[in-house]
Amino acid sequence: MKKDVEKLQDVKDKVIARQGKFEAFEVYLKKVQECSQGEYENIREIIDRYNVLAEARNGLTTRTDKMRETVQLRQKRMESDVVVIVILCNCHW
Repeated sequence: MKKDVEKLQDVKDKVIARQGKFEAFEVYLKKVQECSQGEYENIREIIDRYNVLAEARNGLTTRTDKMRETVQLRQKRMESDVVVIVILCNCHW
């Protein structure tokens, strides 16, 4: 029985500590809501907006990475083409 009480007290302490961490976020999000000038009616809307923006950022990052790879590949091809052209021009002179 004593061990059960100690385990429960330990769980309670962990829950209280975790709750304290979340309270800081809640306070911050309430301040964001207040400063939003009515753009967000509740905290859920702020979190949803964050999720939308994070998803968009991830999509843009993926597209940017693919574009960068494509540009690098095309640049290498162009460099190879230039080398071939230089070689061909030197042979005809």
